[in-house]
Amino acid sequence: MTLAKTAYPAQVLADVQNPHFASFLDCTRWVAASIVFLGHLRDPLFLGYGSLTEAERNPLVQAWYFVTGWFGPAVIVFFVLSGYLVGGIASARASIGSFSLGSYAVDRVSRLYVAFLPALVLTAVLDVAGSIWFADTGFWTHQHPMLAEKVSSEPFGSLLTPGLFVGNLLMLQTIAMPTFGSNMPLWTISLEFWFYVVFGATAVAFVAKKKGHRVAGTGALVILLASLGGSFIAYLGLWLL
Repeated sequence: MTLAKTAYPAQVLADVQNPHFASFLDCTRWVAASIVFLGHLRDPLFLGYGSLTEAERNPLVQAWYFVTGWFGPAVIVFFVLSGYLVGGIASARASIGSFSLGSYAVDRVSRLYVAFLPALVLTAVLDVAGSIWFADTGFWTHQHPMLAEKVSSEPFGSLLTPGLFVGNLLMLQTIAMPTFGSNMPLWTISLEFWFYVVFGATAVAFVAKKKGHRVAGTGALVILLASLGGSFIAYLGLWLL
């Protein structure tokens, strides 16, 4: 029996090899990424739409704020796509008996940290340098009008501590602590990491061959869900869609 004739979840393995479907997924990711990028670019460079006068709200300006205002839903699109491409493919492999927890863990950790680690280090370098050499801008103290209008977190300068750096390195931002420095978008990375961990524990609980492993997986899953909190579970529900 070929994969193309099997039922879900095994069908996912055939679907992702379809070039038309793969192109659709790539297009969706690029559009969502562009909206997220522009939305985060807008915040420190433009006043909020409510601060504009009627004369300033011409059609071009309205289009700019409309498109960039969708960065939140675009992040949710990423979560749903991630759930399909990571959870869906892993579920498909489990359904045909080819799921490997070791390979899954290596793939997921390497995929995140190859981008996350340089980003975290770069954040530290730029934030420390900026808070020293460009302190007068008010960016790191939230005295800049753009930040005072939109950001309610602690001043970025107070979030440049070794403890927060290590905590973010361990993917605890938004779970147990703020994001490091001024890199507020890092909150999504920690959620992705824990989505992967929870899914891995679930896979062990349901498909492990040894009873002891299934019990350990179930225990780990219960502890994780109890520790990560209600907001995480809500986002996990979107990922599982």
